[in-house]
Amino acid sequence: MVDTYKRVTATSTPTRFSPEQPGMYFILARGYLEESWSDYFGGMAIRIERGQDGVLLTTLTGELSDQAALMGVLNALCDRHAVVLMVGRLSSLQHREIVSALFRGSGL
Repeated sequence: MVDTYKRVTATSTPTRFSPEQPGMYFILARGYLEESWSDYFGGMAIRIERGQDGVLLTTLTGELSDQAALMGVLNALCDRHAVVLMVGRLSSLQHREIVSALFRGSGL
């Protein structure tokens, strides 16, 4: 999954955005978060995988209303003692590719 994220974002063109506008985000965190906690994390989709080193990794993807909502999700992750490894803002196309890779079950 990390390789998919790197490939998708490496080919992207920077775009202008406002912190007050909605955006698609990808968050990778070390640790286990219940998939049923999606509402607690701003409605983001949650997927749990085991990394190559055996560590549990949680991927959150989805649209957030603005960067304040992103901070709310990051604070909620901190409250759950999850270690945030990567955060990214994605274009709609990048988001579709990431979600598609998640549902194909590509490994980290």
